[in-house]
This record gives sequence, C-alpha cells and structure tokens, in this order.
Amino acid sequence: MRCVVATTLKGIGATAIFATRDIDEALLVGDRVAVLTLRPATVSSVVDNALPFPRDPNDEEFQVLRILLHHQAYLAREVATTRSSPPASGAAAGCRGCASAA
Repeated sequence: MRCVVATTLKGIGATAIFATRDIDEALLVGDRVAVLTLRPATVSSVVDNALPFPRDPNDEEFQVLRILLHHQAYLAREVATTRSSPPASGAAAGCRGCASAA
C-alpha cells in the first residue's frame, strides 16, 4: 500500500501530508519528513529524503536516514520534556558534581 501511494503521488505530481509515528513508513513514502515535538506540537526538524523509488529499508542510505530521524525524535522529546518540566538543581537534577559533593 505504501508503494502504491508513493508511486501514485509521484506519477501525478501531487503533494500530500501524511501523519505517522512509524519512521520507516515516513521514509518509504515521504520526500521530506518533519519531526514534531510533544504537546504542544511544533516542528523540531525537517529531514530531506532524496532516496530513489522504490525505497528499500535494507539499503545503507535508508538506514542512515532512519538513525538520523531516531536521533531527531529523541532530541525533540528532550526539548519538549525540558520545556514542560520545572528547572531542577543540584543532586535532584542528576548533577554528578553536586551529587558527589553531598
């Protein structure tokens, strides 16, 4: 189904926006993948996907993009968590210097 959608969109020159939590699906179908933060959702990063169709998840370049997107998603989650949490300090924040001094 993914290949049919991607091939059809390419064939007619149409643009579509897909929402998915599956990084492989995003890479198989999308030419650009936007990584969103947690609530409130904002675009954290956009990764261009220039891999030719049909895309193979076992391809080395595909796997490099997969790792990059996993990293971007992790960073987006960390930014959202930091933004929504009150600032912590000292040993409670996991500061090694403060924890060892206590």
